[in-house]
Amino acid sequence: MANDFKGLYGRFAQKYEKQAIEVQTKMLLNYAPQALQEAYDSATFSNRTINLKDSYAWAVYYKGVRKGKGFLSNKEATKTSVFHGEKVNGRQLANQFISKYVSNVTNGWELVMVAAAPYSVCLEGEGFIVLSAAFDSVNKALLNSANVELILNRY
Repeated sequence: MANDFKGLYGRFAQKYEKQAIEVQTKMLLNYAPQALQEAYDSATFSNRTINLKDSYAWAVYYKGVRKGKGFLSNKEATKTSVFHGEKVNGRQLANQFISKYVSNVTNGWELVMVAAAPYSVCLEGEGFIVLSAAFDSVNKALLNSANVELILNRY
């Protein structure tokens, strides 16, 4: 009489897949703050008010569902910046971005890193490094096994 292992294999495969997803998600949740810190450490701008630093944030998504988020550090700015006549609160902008961001990745993970202060894009455009160094670093760390994009977005 032949044994039928289809049911056993199916249950094992589902359990293994679930555990693998949990492990990969945890690895990205641990990696994200490190990658963001490395991006900040390689920045070439002067951070007079600390609002830009406060605007650095990260989030990890799996199949479009946020699994965790965080910031570079605790809020440090004691005064706001001004950009084009508007007051800038870096931490508030980072919170707004992460709260409103919608992942469109339906199969796999997405790691988002942001410098949400609006002048960060202007600094990058003038040749200063704000987050762009993270592009190569993340790509290298993930061994070119991921689709890594740098999107400079004025929102």
